[in-house]
Amino acid sequence: MKPIALSLSDVPLDAWDHFISSQGGCILQSGLWARFQKRFSKELLFVALMKEDTNEFIGGNCVAASLALLNPLPLGFSYLFFPRGPVFARGISEDMKAQYVAELAQEAARHFKNKKIAFVRVEPEMEWSDTSASFFRALKYKKTISQQPQTTIIVDCADSEEALIARCKQKTRYNIRLAEKKGVTVISSAEVPFETFWKLMSLTSRQQRFRLHPLQYYRVLMDIARETMDDKTRLEFFYALHDGDYLSCAIVAIFGQNAYYLHGGSTKEKS
Repeated sequence: MKPIALSLSDVPLDAWDHFISSQGGCILQSGLWARFQKRFSKELLFVALMKEDTNEFIGGNCVAASLALLNPLPLGFSYLFFPRGPVFARGISEDMKAQYVAELAQEAARHFKNKKIAFVRVEPEMEWSDTSASFFRALKYKKTISQQPQTTIIVDCADSEEALIARCKQKTRYNIRLAEKKGVTVISSAEVPFETFWKLMSLTSRQQRFRLHPLQYYRVLMDIARETMDDKTRLEFFYALHDGDYLSCAIVAIFGQNAYYLHGGSTKEKS
């Protein structure tokens, strides 16, 4: 096995995205997410473990891969973060997954050897069991609090609209039908003024008492949504409207066969 580290300009993003999506990886490991992070001058790498001796990324030759982000710490130190990564080729055993994590982390740290790396944080999408825990402990890894949500809801969208609605709670079904009856419509548009989106997000933040990312974070997401409208991997901004009034918004990322709800907001007006 040979670990390699590639910059954003050197990795073939189509091949990278195909490997990540086909092996069950998520949007946070995509080329799109790397481009998003780069807009904030984030230093990053694509690290991969190849079956054969090569300096190129070839999906069919890869057993594990991850986007690695360099994040600052006080006193000039940094740490490496693998968001929802590494992603493993299907069929890799738990003991080998732990070993591959260590090899990829070592390669990323070696590449950033002048950045005073304090630690490496990994969040692979894998089952955490007593067995996997023992393998990671043997490599001196410690389990900590996840930066990403540890639980989520997966909705199979292959069914008909009627079947999807039927699986909802009674109150949800009632609200959907009521919204249809009242003439609420949903659009996908990256051309709605940013101020409209920000107002809905700010209202929700105050009402539900959660902290937003800085305003520029969402501006860049909207810029990328405009740039990726016709791409297979893309961001979309959805809005619910009634008589020209914007009632809610959502940012959805499309990657592979999945759509990811990233952020959203709403107003209580007309509720």
